[in-house]
Amino acid sequence: MHCSDSLKPLLDQLPKESFWDDFDLYQLEGFSYDPRQVEAVIGSQAHFEARDDDIMLASPMKTGTTWLKALCLSIMRPENTANVLEGKLKDASRAAIYEVLWRCSLERLENLDVNKSGFNHLVGLPNSSFFRLGVVGDWKNNFTAEMRERLDQITLENLEGFGLEFEI
Repeated sequence: MHCSDSLKPLLDQLPKESFWDDFDLYQLEGFSYDPRQVEAVIGSQAHFEARDDDIMLASPMKTGTTWLKALCLSIMRPENTANVLEGKLKDASRAAIYEVLWRCSLERLENLDVNKSGFNHLVGLPNSSFFRLGVVGDWKNNFTAEMRERLDQITLENLEGFGLEFEI
């Protein structure tokens, strides 16, 4: 990954781990980033002042902004958003619902040829890299203590007010 010369001294100070073969991730404030993302985060922190009514949406370049604008309007004015799926799901047969569930299943997606043999040029990794066998509890081997604490904090904040409890 290419980065600006001014960023190199900072990257040298950050904890780094190799991800897959030659893909380095840097730890910054409890999160893992590639060098371009570190530069973007630092730039955002230096030049962005949040307001209570701000909404931040992000997408890869060249993906189009029409849907982002529509999403933003839906968030800001949910009462004006049509309940598009409401009638369709109510009238759908059980078989149609199971068809949708199957099409969205990880089992189906990981077995598609495009996900076994394709290559994602945006991140420079084979598509097969996005699928791996998950093991219950394995997250503990992949998170630092700081990342665990941050995840616990975020989870507690998001469960607050819903009557749900989270035991740490």
